[in-house]
Amino acid sequence: MRLKAPGAAMPIEIRMSQSRNFTHASKSGAGPAPGRAWLGIFFRCCSQYGRIYKNAAGTMYVGRCPRCGCEVSARVGEGGTDQRFFETT
Repeated sequence: MRLKAPGAAMPIEIRMSQSRNFTHASKSGAGPAPGRAWLGIFFRCCSQYGRIYKNAAGTMYVGRCPRCGCEVSARVGEGGTDQRFFETT
């Protein structure tokens, strides 16, 4: 699966698995910490928008499609982009 920034000529390679075994976050209001780094993603698989968040090590953004649970990740590294919104292709 690939991520593509709106208006970008080249997509960014990401990894995606079709794993559907996952648990939802608690509905008790425990969400991501304020100011936590994220990327906005349009998941074409289910036509849903969502966010993926930077992992604890700060090496990649990870998350799942809010509808089907497919995993997506994007590495953090030199030569990256300042874009915050992407779509899967």
